[in-house]
Amino acid sequence: MIYMGSGGSWSPDCPLIDVMIGQRLQARGFAGTRDERICLYGSTIKEQALEYARNGDEAHLKVLELQQGCVVSWVPSMRDMLLHFGNHLSELHWNGTTQYQGVNFGALVRDIAGDIDIAETYLRFGRQKRAIGAMIDSFLEPLVIMEHVVDDTTDLDAVLGGHVGEVWVTGPCVVHDFEAAAHEAPHPAPERAGMRL
Repeated sequence: MIYMGSGGSWSPDCPLIDVMIGQRLQARGFAGTRDERICLYGSTIKEQALEYARNGDEAHLKVLELQQGCVVSWVPSMRDMLLHFGNHLSELHWNGTTQYQGVNFGALVRDIAGDIDIAETYLRFGRQKRAIGAMIDSFLEPLVIMEHVVDDTTDLDAVLGGHVGEVWVTGPCVVHDFEAAAHEAPHPAPERAGMRL
């Protein structure tokens, strides 16, 4: 099941970084986007989705029903890509990394100093796109990124293979209000040792 929190405020809120990550993924041949104007973000973890719901309230929790033709994307074992990218910016700074594939960004890495909100501000002002793109490429390079086009035979649980964390969905998707009775599996009654029917 894919859960989605709505109406909450969260940090970091870096839509332009997400757009650029999506562009760099598409340059690598992936079909999904991370542009929040086009995709929906969800999680296989209800508790994580509640972090994005207004006041952490289940009243603002949704369930995503993926439709035929949509693309679901994820990074196995990565709970939140944007937070991991923020960590990557810190590592670039503290490791003294100044360039990637011929693109120099040493002064920018020092200025950002691991603060993803500063990188977002540069993009908001239309500056340093090439350098930030190179930082994103250095982040994506080692990752195993998965995506799957949903069809009428897709078993989403099998496709996700036990993934725990964020997914992003591009294309047709129905959003339902979360209802505990309908969306949570009932727990079987515990068996009593030594009892026979």
